[in-house]
Amino acid sequence: MLDESYRDILKQEFEQRKNTNKSYSLRSFSRDLEVSASHLSEVLRGLGSIGRSSGEKIGYKLGLNFKEVEYFVALIDYEHSKNPRMKAKAREIIVNFQKSGFQKLADDEIALTNEWYFFGILSAMELDHYNGNLEFIQFELALDIETLKTAMDTLVRLGLVLMEDDKYCLTGAQFCFGGEQPSSYVRKHHRQHLELAADLLNRVPYSDRDYSGTTMAIDKSKIPKAREMIKKFRRELCRELESGAKNSVYQINIQLLPLFSKGLK
Repeated sequence: MLDESYRDILKQEFEQRKNTNKSYSLRSFSRDLEVSASHLSEVLRGLGSIGRSSGEKIGYKLGLNFKEVEYFVALIDYEHSKNPRMKAKAREIIVNFQKSGFQKLADDEIALTNEWYFFGILSAMELDHYNGNLEFIQFELALDIETLKTAMDTLVRLGLVLMEDDKYCLTGAQFCFGGEQPSSYVRKHHRQHLELAADLLNRVPYSDRDYSGTTMAIDKSKIPKAREMIKKFRRELCRELESGAKNSVYQINIQLLPLFSKGLK
């Protein structure tokens, strides 16, 4: 149960950022975390450590939520604390969190949350004119055939797709991710959709898209209510749009973000 280290979380996030941005370096990572590059390098190699106060700041810089930061700091305490009570408390936090909110995903599930096109494939298979062939999905999503074949193998193993009479069919099984899964996977998935949206902005006619936004001064305590309203809107919109003919695959992203650094504290 205690086979994870806070270093694993740091390494995972660093690799993810490098995969997203090929020019992203250890110096870039240290700058974003506001620690020295030399010290960060030592920490990642297991030659250095970070304290709990620094760990809390780093956790939020990583984009972790409150519970994840508590878990991150507990991993630090469990490894480095000399106080038996603090170590025992850290162990309790780690065990409880791994049971409820930071469950290890299988490799196939990680792949599913790491690449945008998996859900695109599943949606393309719901189109009215889908014929069961890979070439259809390849045309709809502009994917190369090898990527598509690998993705289909993953979806079959996960029980979301099956082969029937040499055609790929949906099994009807449902899969979603978010809240309770590791935020690093979710953040990568969201980054991919943001990058895809930026690319499509110049290529999709205005009549086939809607990009809009509103800037406002708000009461930050209402964010939880805003999340619920956005969730309700998404679900209602999804029900409305999916109730008629299915002839195209669309993605909706709704972003509610603080504009200034003050909002990130």
